Amino acid sequence: MPLFVPETTSGGGGNITFSAGTSSGSLSSLVFNNSNGVSFGLSGSTLTASAAGGGGGGVTPALSGSNGSFSYSTATFGNLNGVSFYTSNGSMVASHNALTTAAQSNHSHGNPTLNLTNLSGTTNSNSAGLTLSLSAAAPVALTSWTVSDSATSGTVGRLAFTNLNGVTLSLSSGTGGLHTIVGSHNALTTAALSDHSHGNPTLNLTNLSGTTASNSAGFTLSLSAAAAGGGGAAIVLSQRELFPLITGTGASSHAPASWWFNPMSLDQPLTFSNIMVLKSFSLAAHFSTSTSGSGNQRHSYSHGITIFRREDTGTNSSRLTTVTTASFGLSLSMSWTSLSNTMTLRWVTNTTGGTSSFTTTSSASNFMLFLQSNRFIAIPCQTSLSEGLYFIAHRHSSTSSLTGLSHTFNLSNVHLEPRSLTFKRLGISITDQSFSSNPTFGIGFGIASAVTTTSTMPASVISANTRQYWYANFVNQAWET
Repeated sequence: MPLFVPETTSGGGGNITFSAGTSSGSLSSLVFNNSNGVSFGLSGSTLTASAAGGGGGGVTPALSGSNGSFSYSTATFGNLNGVSFYTSNGSMVASHNALTTAAQSNHSHGNPTLNLTNLSGTTNSNSAGLTLSLSAAAPVALTSWTVSDSATSGTVGRLAFTNLNGVTLSLSSGTGGLHTIVGSHNALTTAALSDHSHGNPTLNLTNLSGTTASNSAGFTLSLSAAAAGGGGAAIVLSQRELFPLITGTGASSHAPASWWFNPMSLDQPLTFSNIMVLKSFSLAAHFSTSTSGSGNQRHSYSHGITIFRREDTGTNSSRLTTVTTASFGLSLSMSWTSLSNTMTLRWVTNTTGGTSSFTTTSSASNFMLFLQSNRFIAIPCQTSLSEGLYFIAHRHSSTSSLTGLSHTFNLSNVHLEPRSLTFKRLGISITDQSFSSNPTFGIGFGIASAVTTTSTMPASVISANTRQYWYANFVNQAWET
């Protein structure tokens, strides 16, 4: 720094007072002394000063912590406990590890919600920590309990095991109140493994062929007999007429509540699609061109067939069971005046409810030709029967209504009549007996009123006192009406 010496008014030089710290003095000259690493110099009229580099002769800095201190010329800050240091624009910067909130060391832990089953409990939280208190109900001594097997169950207070099927059970007591049930068998010393082979026995067969196979799954015996007909393929019939059409037929309208049974013995299988029956049609028409007026008639007719067979050939040989059913329905509608007649006829044609119809209008009586004489009717029945004894049960019914002038239409069943209507039994009968009650016919031939068509029934419900031979022809072909 420049040092200025003020001029005095006297001819001689004056003194200047200098102060430093607590001392001062009047000096005519001032000398700067090098000390503590600082050196002074004079350059022209300029005073210069310089400090020594490093710590040469200067004051050395020091850092102190709770565990001591150290001197340094360059201090280094280390990253630790989540705190990192770095410099930025001449500044020392510290950063932590993103922890933004923290609990105090004496904070409360809160009281969490408890979801307990068969337990009760409480919670308590303070600076000392979290306390969870739980308790369960004291055990209740069982006085009864439920035991079950594969089919039944029951509640018991005491369970007793019974010796059975060669197994003996006993109770063995142990320490600590423990008990053990001990089972023993009846001295069976040898037994087959569950997957053992049953062996293949020798077969002695007559009119049969067969094989055996044995493995862990069990024993298989396969037998076969020759097909009917001398070892060839079985002959399947496609037509069977229950009673042939011979002289001596009759037509009658049987009671609707009655079932008429006829037996049918098959020594070969039979396949058929229709059962042909014979009906008697008759019409007494009112027709006169000189008579005024009108009228109409509605007529419906049904014929049902149920096929039965014996339930078995043993103890139930006198019981019948249903094989199949079939039915036919016909409806007639007629209307007339004094000048014309209209007739419409509808009937069932197959087992799925298909129908056919016929309509004609006539101004003369020739329409009557369509409703007269014996006519075949096909009752749809798609069935196959094996060999055996069957019983064919018939039932029919009709309803009719008339309005106005009378046309009278009737439909009745055709049955066959025996050639000999009466007989006497040699050495027993002295009076005539009806051939229709011949006791040699056996079961399933006659009339019945209590019939269950969907289950088995005793053949005794069929009365043999009255018999009729209903015509029926089983055919495996379509029928053109």
